[in-house]
Amino acid sequence: MRVAMLLAALSVAATPALAAPEQPSGPCVRASNSNQYNVHAIGRHDIWIANAVGPAQAARATTTCIHIRPDSIIGVQSRFQCVTQGDPVSVNTLGMGGERCRITRVTPFVTGSEEEGYR
Repeated sequence: MRVAMLLAALSVAATPALAAPEQPSGPCVRASNSNQYNVHAIGRHDIWIANAVGPAQAARATTTCIHIRPDSIIGVQSRFQCVTQGDPVSVNTLGMGGERCRITRVTPFVTGSEEEGYR
């Protein structure tokens, strides 16, 4: 009987650790496959990413990429439901090598905040 009570108490204590990751308070852009989002460069280290289907939420994602050019082909892969810090980014520019980097910050996109030459 005591063993059953101990197991029940342990299972209740372990439940929060098994829960899904907390949802971000900002925009939720889904990027589990390439048909779910639109993306383009808005700075040397920043990308604009938005849902292609569903709620029209746009986000600015700062990355560890060295130099994203305005004509770069960009891919993002979300590890959870929404794009968040640590998610991988692939950048390819014709005539140059590709680059793999990570998202360091996701914030709501502010219109007009693109760097010069990326508008």
